[in-house]
Amino acid sequence: MPRALKQRYDEPFWKMQSRSAYLSAALSTTGIALGTAAAFAAAVAPAGAATKDRTSCDRLPGRTLAANDRVRVVRATAKGSETQIRACSYRTNRAADLGFQDETSAQGGLPTTFTWAINGDYVAVSASDPGSDEPTDRSAGLSTESLIIWNGRTRRKIKPSIPTFGLRFTELVISSAGSVAAIGNPYRFSPSADGANAPLTESYVRVFEPTAARNPGSVSWRTVAAAPTKTLSGLAISANRLVWSDGSGLQQAPLL
Repeated sequence: MPRALKQRYDEPFWKMQSRSAYLSAALSTTGIALGTAAAFAAAVAPAGAATKDRTSCDRLPGRTLAANDRVRVVRATAKGSETQIRACSYRTNRAADLGFQDETSAQGGLPTTFTWAINGDYVAVSASDPGSDEPTDRSAGLSTESLIIWNGRTRRKIKPSIPTFGLRFTELVISSAGSVAAIGNPYRFSPSADGANAPLTESYVRVFEPTAARNPGSVSWRTVAAAPTKTLSGLAISANRLVWSDGSGLQQAPLL
C-alpha cells in the first residue's frame, strides 16, 4: 500500500480511538459522580425523613401495647413500682393517662391487670382490681372492673360504671364509633360469712355504647350473651357486628 494512502487510512482510525477513549473516560467519571450523588441523597433522605416524622407519640416512653396510624398505647413503670397505661394521639400529639396501679399497695399483694383495645382514634382500657385475700373481708375474692374510653381526636374520656362485681374482663374490643364490648369471666370468689356475696357461675358478653347524640356524658350497657364459665372467647368486630364463640359455634349481635 502506498505510504501516503496508509497514513490517510491510519490517522482517522487513531484519532477515532482517542476520541472514543476520551468519551468513555468522561462518561465513566460522570457516572461515578452521579452514582455517588445518588447514594449520598439516598443515605441522607431517609434519615432526615425519619427524624421529621418522629412525633412526641413515638417518643413517649414505655412498651408499646397497641398502635395504629392514629394512636399509640404504652405501658410504663414509674417510681419502681407504679404501672401506668398511657395513650397518645398522632393527630394532636397529646397524651392521656388511662390507668395505673401501684403494686406495693395492691390489696392482698395482687396486682391490677389491664385489658386494652384500639380502633381509629378510640382507645379503651379496662383495669381489674382483685379483692382482698382476707376471709373476713366482705370483698374477699371480689374483682372490680373499671373502664376508660378515650377519643384521641377530641381528647375526651368516658368512664362508664360497671354494675356487676366479681367479673374480670379477659377480652376487649372497641368500634370506630367508640362502642366497647367485653367478655367478663367470674373472678375467684369467696362469699362472706353472711352469704351476701354469692359466687358467679356464668360468663358474659357485655356491650357499652356511648349515647353521644342525646347525652355526651351517659353510657348505656347491655348483656348480649351468657354462657357457662370460660366458654366464651374470640371476641371481634366485623363491620357493624360483634362476633364471638360460645363453644357451640360463632354468635353475633349488632354493634353501634
